[in-house]
Amino acid sequence: MTPIGSPVVFGFNGANAWNTLDNKLYAVDQAPPFSLYTVDTTTGVRTFVANCTGLPFSNMTGITWDPFTNVMYGVSTNDGLTSAQILTINITTGACTTIGSPTATAGGSIMINAAPDGTLFSVDIVDDNLYKWNKTTGVPTLVGPTGVDANYGQDGHFDFSDGQYYWACLNNTNLEGELRVINTTTGASTLIGSYGFLNQISGIGIYSIPLIPCSGTPDPGDTKSSDPSICAAVPFTLSLENPIYASGITFQWQSATSTAGPWTDIIGATTQNYGTTLTATTSYRCVVTCTNSSITTISTPLEVTLTPAANCYCDAEGDDTSFEIIDNVKFGTIDNASSSLAGYENFLTISTDVVKGQTLPITIESLDSYDFDQVLVWIDFNKNGSFSDAGELVYSSPVVTGPYTGNITIPAGATTGSTRMRIRLHDSFFGPNATPCGNSDYGQVEDYTVNIIPCVSLNFTNNPSNASITCGGTAVFTATVTGTAPAYAWEYRVNSGSPWLFVPNASPFSGVNTNALTITDASQTYSGYQFRLVASNPCNAPDFSGFATLTVNPIVPVVTPSSATICLGTIQKLTLTNTLGNSNLLSEGFTVADPLPAGWASQNNSSPVGTSGWFQGNTAVFNAQSGPADSYIGANFNNTTGANTISNWLFLPTLSIKNGDIVTFWTRTATGATYPDRLEVRVSGNGASTNVGATNTSVGDFATLLLSVNPTLIAGPSGYPDTWTQFTATVSGLGAPTTGRVAFRYFVTNGGPSGANSNYIGIDNVVYTTTGGAAQGTWTGPAGTMFTDALAATAYTGTLANAIYVKPTVTSNYQVSFTTGTPCTSATTTVPVNVVIPISGVANPTNTSVCLGGTATFTSASATGGPFVRQWQVSTNSGLTWTNITGATSSTLTLTNVAQIMNNNLYRVNYTAAPCVGTVSSNSAKLTVNPLPVVTISAPDLALTPGQTTVITGSSSPAAISWSWTRDGAAIAGATNTQSVNIDKLGAYQATVVDNQTPGCTAKSNVLVIGSESSDRLWIYPNPTAGAFQARLYFQSDFSEKRIVTIYNSLGQEITSKRFNLMNITAPYLQMDFDLTNMPRGTYVVKVAHEFTGKIVSGLVLVQ
Repeated sequence: MTPIGSPVVFGFNGANAWNTLDNKLYAVDQAPPFSLYTVDTTTGVRTFVANCTGLPFSNMTGITWDPFTNVMYGVSTNDGLTSAQILTINITTGACTTIGSPTATAGGSIMINAAPDGTLFSVDIVDDNLYKWNKTTGVPTLVGPTGVDANYGQDGHFDFSDGQYYWACLNNTNLEGELRVINTTTGASTLIGSYGFLNQISGIGIYSIPLIPCSGTPDPGDTKSSDPSICAAVPFTLSLENPIYASGITFQWQSATSTAGPWTDIIGATTQNYGTTLTATTSYRCVVTCTNSSITTISTPLEVTLTPAANCYCDAEGDDTSFEIIDNVKFGTIDNASSSLAGYENFLTISTDVVKGQTLPITIESLDSYDFDQVLVWIDFNKNGSFSDAGELVYSSPVVTGPYTGNITIPAGATTGSTRMRIRLHDSFFGPNATPCGNSDYGQVEDYTVNIIPCVSLNFTNNPSNASITCGGTAVFTATVTGTAPAYAWEYRVNSGSPWLFVPNASPFSGVNTNALTITDASQTYSGYQFRLVASNPCNAPDFSGFATLTVNPIVPVVTPSSATICLGTIQKLTLTNTLGNSNLLSEGFTVADPLPAGWASQNNSSPVGTSGWFQGNTAVFNAQSGPADSYIGANFNNTTGANTISNWLFLPTLSIKNGDIVTFWTRTATGATYPDRLEVRVSGNGASTNVGATNTSVGDFATLLLSVNPTLIAGPSGYPDTWTQFTATVSGLGAPTTGRVAFRYFVTNGGPSGANSNYIGIDNVVYTTTGGAAQGTWTGPAGTMFTDALAATAYTGTLANAIYVKPTVTSNYQVSFTTGTPCTSATTTVPVNVVIPISGVANPTNTSVCLGGTATFTSASATGGPFVRQWQVSTNSGLTWTNITGATSSTLTLTNVAQIMNNNLYRVNYTAAPCVGTVSSNSAKLTVNPLPVVTISAPDLALTPGQTTVITGSSSPAAISWSWTRDGAAIAGATNTQSVNIDKLGAYQATVVDNQTPGCTAKSNVLVIGSESSDRLWIYPNPTAGAFQARLYFQSDFSEKRIVTIYNSLGQEITSKRFNLMNITAPYLQMDFDLTNMPRGTYVVKVAHEFTGKIVSGLVLVQ
């Protein structure tokens, strides 16, 4: 060693550092005021720069210059070398800025040295290990042991030409001052040589290398990186395989997305070593030029990969968890309880979705926390594997005992996808560490996963629909919303003109913060109310659904029977069949438990009585099941002293109770349920009594046990639950409905502070529900007709009754209505009761005669009494037996198409007036059936020619009293039994007669057809004639025929001619008329010619 200049007096030279920007050597005084100097490397003369300020401890034990970032770093330690902290130094002002928190790890670091890539190293002279420091978090990481027991007076420095780390130290084993080289991968040191017994060097440095001019071809070799895989934003250094130390050399670093290029110059990267950070996997190379030879060589490219963020997170834990641990974490859907004593717990498999812009509550429970404890939470929002970015410390609790509750807001610019959340519980006084990395003396660290998802705007896809229910019923309004993480609230208004208000989270409403609002046991008051859903999320202001209207209809009383028909003098029971719905007589959430809510009472029969009774819930143990965190009632082991029996009673208010009523409540004990607890539910039917006796085993009036939670005092959650659990007790053991009380009894044997049992219980949300029974109504009706008993002996006076008895003398109406506990006032139901009078005075039918096939009627017009029902009957055996005639229930029995077999049948009508007993029958009436007359007609000649006549003659049996005739279905003249028929009256004849019976019966004769006889003769008549005559010639054909009739005189002269058209409907002998009155007397020839065939038939006519 060769001294430079004269000795300089320092309080204690902490360390040296060479500033590569101004090429000055800096030194610092270890002791206050921590003076910073520059030192002339030729003369050794020092120049004051500034006093360093802001140090965390009383020693500045090391400084170094980071050529990578051009920042001066220092390390400060406490006097005992049990804690250290790194910092940066402003070389102009001397101001120090600490990094991270003081750490016990590497607490004996009295030196700090920057590697060519900017990594900070130090040797702790207490444990003689090499440590590497995180320049962002200030957390040291163990590299390995140096293999030397070093003492005070040491420093190190890197040779930037070859990367060697030189270390000067005093070997405590041989008390020699030694120069060594440290392996920065393993921490092991190798001896170079000794510089004397008890010689100490507190600072060394390698500051320059003599340069010679370059020549020829540069040979940079491969591109090297201080680390081939780098976490995002973590500095690393690029260098060359063959460092070149010569003048005239230029360097230009280039980058590309792959080793194949294309390559881009990196602005400002013109030194042999290049320090940078990564945001993505990148390839690098360096263009090296010797300006003296103008030859350029490029280093072999190197790809530096970006380490996955999951592999970049720093380690963190608590060294001692015997005092405080994280018992439970609630955040989003995460609700994780753990009891492990590990200093670090990895819960990355437990995840929750969070939305950009969303604010969520977080609760961390630590049951054994202390006054100096604190919880900090970080979320890596940009997913770069670090918690050091601005805004990533999302929650910092006050320094208090737990639980620790706050809110975390997810930034809108957070990176989408899964990332890490870190939670640290530490003691802020003893060995604290308020950073996300490294160790704290006490506490615990847990990691979770949060999945950051984008916020999708809300959209109502379904609006609530109108609902119509009966009073006391349940209505549900539902709206459907799409979008991310909607938050819900329901609003109501009394009518369309009133303001919208939030629906309270209280009976009869439930689901007020969901998309389905339920209204249970709705009263008439809510009829006409309108409801709508309000939805919002991190990217939407509150939006509103359409509204729906609730209609609450009155209850309709249902009576059995709904109507009644009774016989005069009968008693009828009317029963109201409606049942009353369940009704909550009590609902207590213990927002205020001390003093007790109105009507509640307590009595501590523990022996001896301890320091506590029933008290307001303690949030340090656990929060309420719902509502404010402390809104439950609690009791604990201090209900008694020592190791004794706890018997602490809590009485519900006095209520109307009955068997079947239901008590529901929530209860739990402390997490883990380490010490067994027990809770009983008991009932008394003795009114407002709180008599439970005077000892810790007595129960007094509360002898009936309804429910016991953990009756056998089992330890652990399988006995008494350590999460809120709902229990149900059903009231029993009562003789009849009465007034009474239900009581909770915290009953633990061998309890108390020194006992093996008892810890802490909470009770929340107690509800007493009376179950529905038969409705009791108010009845109205005609005075003097309503009674309370089946014998109609006790008059009904208007009190509430489920049933009454009525005895009206005339048809009457009765009304009933009732009120429920909701309250609901029913509509009024009217029950008609019809009174029937027994039958008397029946009208009798009379005998009836009828013609065969005719209609007979029997009539019984009336009867006294009723209303009644008639039923006609027939007897075919002279009244021996009778048969009902189907459908014959009117006053008149009509028999149609009477048959001869019905002759002499008897008919009667039965009268019944149900429900009056018995049937009243009329006298019988006889039916006589007269047979029809037999009518026959005949004629001597059934086929006629022109000029011929025949007579039709009819006969009847019995004799007829009248005749009528038809020809071809049409009526013709004639009222006797004969008809004269000639050629012009051909057709089908039938006679109808009425005989001489009573009544006279009508019948028709056979049908007699009078037709024509065929002939080829021409009929002319009258002949001779005075002038007028007719000619007839037979015609019967399906074909039409045209005839031409011509008349000639004796001279053969044509006198007249006519044309006749004959068709298939023409009569057989068509009458063809002529008149020769004005012609001379004589004989005339009549010729009839067939126009189509030419056939001629002729004859003579004599005109006189």
